[in-house]
Amino acid sequence: MKVFETPNYSQEAVTEYLEGQIKKEGFVNKRDLETLEGIRDIDRSFRKITLILESPISSEEKISISYVDEQLSSIINDSDHRFLLWRPRYANLSVLDADLSIGSYSMSDNSEAVKTVVEDLILQRWNGQELDEELKPKLRDLQADPLSAIALIIPRSPHSLKREEKILAERKQVHSYVLASSLVTNCSSKEIMVSSEIGEQVSVKTIVAEYQDISSGNKRLVFLETPGSDSLRDAQKSGYALTRICDLYPDCKHLFG
Repeated sequence: MKVFETPNYSQEAVTEYLEGQIKKEGFVNKRDLETLEGIRDIDRSFRKITLILESPISSEEKISISYVDEQLSSIINDSDHRFLLWRPRYANLSVLDADLSIGSYSMSDNSEAVKTVVEDLILQRWNGQELDEELKPKLRDLQADPLSAIALIIPRSPHSLKREEKILAERKQVHSYVLASSLVTNCSSKEIMVSSEIGEQVSVKTIVAEYQDISSGNKRLVFLETPGSDSLRDAQKSGYALTRICDLYPDCKHLFG
């Protein structure tokens, strides 16, 4: 099993930091609204994704690397929510052999679900890029010579303006998807994804903190993904995606409870 190179945070530092995340109320005499019930270290499986990209201008191919959360790939079906599964920042981290004397690194194979996530992103991106190219000339025609004398004398019809608004909204939506897919896969919005490869499993060291509301008894999970982090605060930022998934899909909390 492979693991990412990870800073070694002391238990004392972790506990102190997570106690500082307890929700409070009041300005002077602050009162705790919840208690820190427990802290656990877990190993979560991610898959290396290698993408072959082609430039539409030069037709030159290049390789892009990112990682996908293997453990949760089968849970999320919404294409936009699936962006939360990707970790582009891990592409630059060193991958090491796990110390098998510490803990268990036996992780289930969920590569088919990861493949579905990757193929869905590529297909949606292709469709978005194609539609964007179709909409650009239509929008250009509608906006042609907006400052010409005739345009100043004769205002554009409501139908023309509504059509422009519709095209702008549609283009904004598809362009946003293309841009988001570029960010999570470490490529540019112009590059075409030619093919993909599902690679090795890599373990992500994650700290799970469980908080309980004093009044309601409701529980809250906070995740710190430690690989490549400069601080525990940075690790919490890296874990926001996992925290968000658990907010969107409460059933997944039992995996970490």
